[in-house]
This record gives sequence, C-alpha cells and structure tokens, in this order.
Amino acid sequence: MNSENFERHMEFILAQQAQSAAKIGQLEDLVVSLASGTLERFRATDKRVDEINEKISALVDSQVRAEDRHRQLDEKIAVLVDSQVRADDRHRQLDEKFAVSQVRAEDRHRQLDEKIGVLVGSQVQAEERGRKLDEKIAALIEIQARTDENVKKTDEGLRTLTNVVDRYIRRGRNGDSNDKS
Repeated sequence: MNSENFERHMEFILAQQAQSAAKIGQLEDLVVSLASGTLERFRATDKRVDEINEKISALVDSQVRAEDRHRQLDEKIAVLVDSQVRADDRHRQLDEKFAVSQVRAEDRHRQLDEKIGVLVGSQVQAEERGRKLDEKIAALIEIQARTDENVKKTDEGLRTLTNVVDRYIRRGRNGDSNDKS
C-alpha cells in the first residue's frame, strides 16, 4: 500500500469515526429528551393522583362529619321520643285527674307531633345528602380507576420506548453499523 492509498484510507476511517460520533451524540440527545418528557409525564400523573387523593380524603372527612350529624340527630330524636313517652304518661295522668285540662294536653301533643314531623323532614334531607355524597364518592372512584388505567398505559409506553432505545444503543455498541432506518 503506497502512502497516497494509506492517506485516503485514513481519511475514510476518520470520516466514519466522525459520523459515528455525530450519531452517538444525536442518540444521547434523543435519550435525554425522551427521559425528560417521561419524567414530566410521571410528575404530572403523580400530581393528579395526589389531587384526587386529597379530594377523596376531603370526601371521607365530609362523610364522617355527615355520619356524626346523623348520629346527633338520632340522639335528638331518641330524646324527643323519650320526651314524647313522658308527655303521654303525663297526659294519661292528667286525663284521669283533670278532664278539663284535656284540651291543653291535646294541644301540647299536636305541637310535639309537628316537631317530630320537622325532625323527620330533617332526617330525610340528611339521608338525601348522604345519598348524594355516595354518588360523588362513586364518581371519584371511577375517576381514580381511569387515572390508574392511564398510568398503566403510560408505564407500558415507557417500557416499550425503553426497550426500543436499549436495542438501538446495544446494536450500536455491538459494532453493528448497518443502518436499518
């Protein structure tokens, strides 16, 4: 091999090495860009999951408060029922002792019935609010399931991308210079 052939051969090798270095640089840039995009998606998904968890916690707290209010209403109704029982006993005693006071006792009885009616109406409203809360929780559960599915799809896409990049990099490291693109 003469010196002119040797120099041409060296120039060719140097050009090939420069092309390889440029391609490796492009691949590194691509990997950095993909990793950055994937990290941003994970952060956004984590943020959405945290927001949903906060909303669910708020709903759970609200449900607990509603149950406390229901319990308090039950206690108040029990007190009113006890009061009604005592009023009925007094009513019978007054009937036996004072026939004239019958009109006043019936009036008190009617007032208590109205109060119980108001309490029953309040209980019905409280039960309706509880039903609406149950519907909202069911909707949040459905949203959470969709979010979980989206995270799963993102994970699958990331695994696929990682495998493609990994194969591409391995092919370059193993000396396979066949350009299949």
